[in-house]
Amino acid sequence: MQPAAVRQENGIPGKRYGRNIIGDLNNHLEAWIDWNLVLNEEGGPNHVGNYCDAPVIVNT
Repeated sequence: MQPAAVRQENGIPGKRYGRNIIGDLNNHLEAWIDWNLVLNEEGGPNHVGNYCDAPVIVNT
């Protein structure tokens, strides 16, 4: 069962994420940092148990 924080929406978050990054770069953004770009289907790995959502969810 998926935790409430992890939603698998058939790539929609990844597409939105990509559009936002490209839009920012087109408007002179110089750097992009993302802490949770790819997580497993449980929202981890995580050392404290506060599972998160991410644009890319990997079946591990």
